[in-house]
Amino acid sequence: MQCRLLVANLLPSAIPSAPLRQALPEGLAALLKYGLVARTAGNETDDWLCAAFDVARQQDNPVAPLALLGDGGVPGDSYWLRADPVTIRLMRNQLILLPAGDNAPSEAEAAEFIDTLNRHFSPDGLQFSAPHPQRWYLQLPDTPKLHTHSLAAANGRNIQQFLPSGEEGARWRKLLNETQMLLHQHPLNAARETAGLLPLNSIWLWGGGTLPASLSAPCSRIYADDPLARGLAIAAGIPGAALPPALPENEGKINESSLFVTEHLRDTMWRGDEWRKALERLDAEWLSPAVKALRQGKIKRLTLVAPGESAGIEVTLARSDLWKIWRRGKSLTELFA
Repeated sequence: MQCRLLVANLLPSAIPSAPLRQALPEGLAALLKYGLVARTAGNETDDWLCAAFDVARQQDNPVAPLALLGDGGVPGDSYWLRADPVTIRLMRNQLILLPAGDNAPSEAEAAEFIDTLNRHFSPDGLQFSAPHPQRWYLQLPDTPKLHTHSLAAANGRNIQQFLPSGEEGARWRKLLNETQMLLHQHPLNAARETAGLLPLNSIWLWGGGTLPASLSAPCSRIYADDPLARGLAIAAGIPGAALPPALPENEGKINESSLFVTEHLRDTMWRGDEWRKALERLDAEWLSPAVKALRQGKIKRLTLVAPGESAGIEVTLARSDLWKIWRRGKSLTELFA
């Protein structure tokens, strides 16, 4: 049986080079030295999860209804979009998107923002909700002819090339402008700026679709805090649980074709020092213990999946591989190259 670790943002396209040149943490170094490393096509973590569960792509991958399911909502037959709160900042004549991250709204703030949006847009049949303060959703009465880009893809970049497109793209770009005007002048944002927080002056629409009728699971159990992963587990009818703080010592939990979705590195793009610290914590809590469990025979095969925007890797390590001391180690710089 195998243990599979899905690591978001191990290969971010925007990481500064300095952290990559540092010595690798022990567990990752062992994986890259002894494991079989296969390069994969560019893919975001959400896209990898959808593909792994055989989710049919609609206009976008239907992240919104699946994540809503994982957040405790009931998607029904409706078409849903993620409508996450973000900050848009003008930098060098470009409009740069910043996810809420450390500036996420409180539950009370999210509820007030959502109420403002619903009072304005409900006459158009649009209904916003926020089952989680940092994750907002938009329910539509009909299926739009629309293509969107994920929040991860637009993170830290000029939004112009990532705005909604398709036959109805102009309509939805207009809606984004309306939300920006509503939120820009919202009293809560004035209070946030006074408190030293960034204003949440826009939403980001992405991941639209309806709940898939059927899908298949690539594992027997999934451990994740990510709402999409949780929603996929529910839709596939397999057990799911919150991600433990570290690799479980219980052999049963790691020896049943489990998939662990780790997010240590997800929000560290553009911040090299934070990315490096998060990598070391990921290694201490997951990668090194996994290699140790492999040495001890608690698991027979370990797979590390690291999707990347321009390219990804999949590393497979069997217990017998750990004796192949002649294999040459690899660096992240090589992988990035």
